[in-house]
Amino acid sequence: FNYVESLALVTIVFLELLFDGAWHVLSRPASKSYYYGRLHEDAFDKAESGVVVQTVSHAQLYKELMNKMGGEFMSLGFIAFMIFCSNQLGFFDFIAERLPACGKSATPDCVMLPYTGIDWLHLIELVHVQLFVGMMLYFLLMFGVVRGSVRQIQL
Repeated sequence: FNYVESLALVTIVFLELLFDGAWHVLSRPASKSYYYGRLHEDAFDKAESGVVVQTVSHAQLYKELMNKMGGEFMSLGFIAFMIFCSNQLGFFDFIAERLPACGKSATPDCVMLPYTGIDWLHLIELVHVQLFVGMMLYFLLMFGVVRGSVRQIQL
């Protein structure tokens, strides 16, 4: 099933990228919305001497990491929802009927496929869990990078 698992992974990642792109497009207007302190910054942007005072905003690395984690876990939730809906609508049974497995009389050019809709569901869930574990390991690594960066900046 390695070939089919790889195809499932590519399909799920593609769907996640579509969802993530749509999320960024839909959330872009929120970055231009009102934020607390905006009126204060607007009032004190210019000093009386005519010198423009620029307010400096620095990235909060832990906050940025948490925001990225939230977005990625939301994408994984979207994938879980798509898997649930696909199962409820009988999509995996449909695939199993349309793409029959090789069975015991497998020829060398036959690609091993899951036998039933339940097998397809379990394969897709396995890929989903592998993505989750990979994401957890990635964010654990990124947490170490952020922690080290913050320590270096504070020196």
